[in-house]
Amino acid sequence: KKVRSRMLNASPDHRLLASASAGAAATIASDALLTPMDTIKQHMQMQKSSQRQNVFRVVQQIIKKEGFVSLYASYKTTIIMNIPFSAIQFGTYHALKDYFSNFESRIEPSSKESIVFHWFCGGVSGAVAAAFTTPLDVIRTALQTQGLCGRMRETRFKGMSDVAHFLYKRGGWRVFTTGMFPRVLFHFPGAAICWSSYEYCKDILYNFSH
Repeated sequence: KKVRSRMLNASPDHRLLASASAGAAATIASDALLTPMDTIKQHMQMQKSSQRQNVFRVVQQIIKKEGFVSLYASYKTTIIMNIPFSAIQFGTYHALKDYFSNFESRIEPSSKESIVFHWFCGGVSGAVAAAFTTPLDVIRTALQTQGLCGRMRETRFKGMSDVAHFLYKRGGWRVFTTGMFPRVLFHFPGAAICWSSYEYCKDILYNFSH
């Protein structure tokens, strides 16, 4: 929020850029904490039903076999993916919000933004961001689950380009769209609830303080 406000103060005409930059700044701050958790989650999801282990045991095995740094194996990819995801989501949300707000104000000048309005703008922004970043999510998942299946049992990937080359050889360009539809379905309601809740709580706090 502070990043967006400062950019708008410096350059009021660049609202889309300010929103995108705010989203990028937010994800850089959060991914350092969330990436290890996501790696652990991926390993637990790949376990066979007969070999289920608790989270502490999974962490212990990951560190023992691959070292502590392996928890951050996908950090670079996560940052590279989440920066455009957040930038697209924030930019799309504020662009839709500005567009429909201006449209509504011309029809009914005294109208206020409803929770359904924020729900729709938030959901669409999350879906658009999810669709555009699916290829990076496929690469990130391969990095996080290396050592569990296929060629990944025999050797470690050297980086994103190595993963992308391996996946392309296995399935061509279509492999990078794997899971796009369920990913969009997952992010639409999540983003819709997130943005509408944020705007609703912001309005409550603003009215309370004034």
